Amino acid sequence: MHEDYSRDDVQQVVEEVPDHRQKNVPTVESDEPSTFEERAEDFLHALDENYSVSGRDKGANEKVKDACDGFFRPYREAEDDFGSLLRDDKTLSTALSVMAEAYWSYKEQVDGSVWEDRQGNKECLQEFLSGELAKSLDNFDAWLDRDDRDKDERTRVCEDLLYVASEALDTENARNRQDIESWIGRHARELAILPDLHERSSRAQRTALGIMNRSKDFEAFNEVAKAVVKGSGEISSAADFESGMEFLRGSDANDSYLRVKQRILTRIVADKIGLDPSIVEKWKESDTCVGKDERGNNRYRTCCAEALEASLNIGKDAANRLFSEYGIANFQRYDSSLLLWQLEQSGQDIPYGVIVFPEEDLNGAFAQMKTPIAEMAAKLRMEKFAIRIVEVGSKTELARRLISFDKRYGSNGEKISFMVLGGHGSSESITFGDRIAPPPIDGVYEDWELRRGKITTSDLTEGKGIESALRRLLRSDAPIVLISCSTGKEGGIAEQASRKAPEREMIGPDRPVLVRKIDVEFTEVGTPILTPEYYDPDVESAADADGSMADESKAMRYVGGELRS
Repeated sequence: MHEDYSRDDVQQVVEEVPDHRQKNVPTVESDEPSTFEERAEDFLHALDENYSVSGRDKGANEKVKDACDGFFRPYREAEDDFGSLLRDDKTLSTALSVMAEAYWSYKEQVDGSVWEDRQGNKECLQEFLSGELAKSLDNFDAWLDRDDRDKDERTRVCEDLLYVASEALDTENARNRQDIESWIGRHARELAILPDLHERSSRAQRTALGIMNRSKDFEAFNEVAKAVVKGSGEISSAADFESGMEFLRGSDANDSYLRVKQRILTRIVADKIGLDPSIVEKWKESDTCVGKDERGNNRYRTCCAEALEASLNIGKDAANRLFSEYGIANFQRYDSSLLLWQLEQSGQDIPYGVIVFPEEDLNGAFAQMKTPIAEMAAKLRMEKFAIRIVEVGSKTELARRLISFDKRYGSNGEKISFMVLGGHGSSESITFGDRIAPPPIDGVYEDWELRRGKITTSDLTEGKGIESALRRLLRSDAPIVLISCSTGKEGGIAEQASRKAPEREMIGPDRPVLVRKIDVEFTEVGTPILTPEYYDPDVESAADADGSMADESKAMRYVGGELRS
């Protein structure tokens, strides 16, 4: 149906018609289009006719496929013919427009399920176009380097170039993909012309997310992500970066490669909105493997996206203040209204309690505490009790936070009325975090270095700093609830610590558990009574399966070293 046309034919018509998009292009007397420009115009018109039809309409899909195959077939059969158009200054713009529309219509409108040979059709377009693009990169550089370009034309060409390059990254030719990605990294600054990311239907959004999703070079990804965020307008809420948040969340959590990209983008967004960089470092430490799934693959807890969204919801000023004053970085763990309320009542001298959570959460246990803590806080608030949440990475930091409360609120004699102390536990210790790097070759750590991120039984029974701080800063009858596995076992840390403060109730679980809720009541003199409800999720799942009540997790209460019912 179509004939091949030489470069001279194309050049002659282009010289006669400076505006290649002009409708009245001179033609020869023939039913078939005689120039590349005419063929391109007919092709774009054919795509446009079927563009508004649902992608699940087989007839429209086939027309799009046939139009793409028919247009590019002569160029695939004549080596370098289409590449010559990309490398010609006068036809580059139209050639790029054709490529961009082919990619857009081919992928947007055509549901691959209606084709038996989807992969073959994809390769027919994808590998041919990506190959031609890769061979033309130097010419694109030369085109962009000229300063005498019309501004509108330059914008249009940049948009088409970036979009086509983003789609071409899908190529299975590793060399072509590497060359194209390197070019994208060098020209990331051009992304500043793109509209805001939350314009969900725009090709600009698809370009940006396509590059970020397909990128395999962290340096190029970093440059592209910085340019995208820079050009995305103001980011003052999660909605302002909706598409970016989708990218952060929308990848397989088992893919460690994509998790690195999530961290990079999170850091860039956090920097733009003005979050303390140390906050992002805390998020990175929580992005860890938490075991194997049923197929034996690593399972990861990715908190960067959730923490970033939570910080956007409460506002960067509140987030920075919570981190500075209370060490809170994992904002996603808590109800946002609770965090804002904590700041509102931070200057009030009223009875208060403290919730201490670890900065690290290696198995995701403390990510599930949002509802229990919010419900507990609501009950305390009705009784005019304040609540101060802190996150710590070591016992030294815990002591420092408690002392700061005493300096701020202790002038009227008000001491801490209760404490909820969370950490990853055993019968003899509570761990907050404070990871340390492996020792140097042939080196070892001193015992104190290994223990600085945890509280041990001896810390609470031998009159050391933590025991002394608790005795001095808490009311003598202030209960302590341990959200820390196995700390309530008989003979364990809860029982031993209760002997040092005979009036104080120490409560802990007798096995590895989670917390369903913490009930709050008050004595006649206004002392809070805390009753945690622990449960073992593994046992509970088994119980649900067979209808039994197998979970016998207990809240072990100790007073003066004695177990109370």
